[in-house]
Amino acid sequence: MKYAAKRFDHMIAELQEWKDMHSELEEYHLALMLTTMDPSNPEYANYVSRIRLLEAAINKVTKDLKKVFSNIRGYKLEADITVKQINKWRQIIPETEKRGDVATVDLVTGKMRVFQAKSTSAHSNGDVNTHLKKAFTQLFGVKGEIPGPGAKLTVVVAIQSKKNLWPFLDKNYLQPSKAATRSTYLKLARTHILAAAKLAYDEADAKRDDPKMDGFLNGLGSSAIVVRFEYKKRPEVKIDGNFVQYQRTRDLDFHLFSAEFSANPSGQLTMTKAKFK
Repeated sequence: MKYAAKRFDHMIAELQEWKDMHSELEEYHLALMLTTMDPSNPEYANYVSRIRLLEAAINKVTKDLKKVFSNIRGYKLEADITVKQINKWRQIIPETEKRGDVATVDLVTGKMRVFQAKSTSAHSNGDVNTHLKKAFTQLFGVKGEIPGPGAKLTVVVAIQSKKNLWPFLDKNYLQPSKAATRSTYLKLARTHILAAAKLAYDEADAKRDDPKMDGFLNGLGSSAIVVRFEYKKRPEVKIDGNFVQYQRTRDLDFHLFSAEFSANPSGQLTMTKAKFK
């Protein structure tokens, strides 16, 4: 598994080379667009054709890169979680049991841990919330991955974009003394997490005719639920039309936020602890 995690790192590095090539294509395209050519010039048709071909290539590479980057980073995140669990002497539960992206059991205590991992390269808060909801939907068994009773349930969301300031908006970050504090972060994060969990729980509740689902939801109160956000890059904010690296205040100088929740029988979550690192 460690080898697999390293292979993912190599694949991401190779994709970065493709991304650099994509940037070169865009620069060449811009240079062509800025070139003035008389339509009567015999080379004009060839010039226009070259621009169109470049545009098609750029669009294709952009689409493929986004999809591949997202998928590989997601698998890499799962591999990292698996390695950490193995290093803690926890046994990996086979995928065939359909518990989650990663599921483990402590050989001493018998405690099960189930992880749903999501990675996003998008710049918008909305994409993070979408991934959060998808993770809860899977974690609550809607997609057929039903954790064991009393399992510790964990959502991990890796935010890859330095332009994604979840849960803040740019304007909040520009005035850290007024808005972007840990207190405000906790309030906004809690709101988004509870909203995503509520939507997922309602979908799960509609499937109570499945005995496994009904048993899982009835026992949800015995499960600790953890939500973890990993910021892979220091965020940037937009100032006068340009993105510049945001110098966080001491209060917001962290790369990981983790919150633990308890649930009641009706699926309502209550935050019991939170940690910044």
